Amino acid sequence: MAMRISRSSQRVRKIEWIRADGDDATIDPVLPSLIMKERAKKLEYWRMRQMKIEEKKELLHRQSSVWVDELELEKKTLEAIVGITTQ
Repeated sequence: MAMRISRSSQRVRKIEWIRADGDDATIDPVLPSLIMKERAKKLEYWRMRQMKIEEKKELLHRQSSVWVDELELEKKTLEAIVGITTQ
């Protein structure tokens, strides 16, 4: 609950900072650094998501490029059919 209140108060301070008419005396010196930190966190999160997506694509590419021997394929198919029918 306290975290939610602090976040909402930060949002209010940000809105006030944005609405300021350029009067440097009224701007809290902490706000620009706070906004930059939030932007950096968002950018880092986005980069991590992109890396995970690329890793998944690469893994799928590597898995799909593995060739399966015909006998191995028949064995896996038979196991799958037997597995489905016994359940």
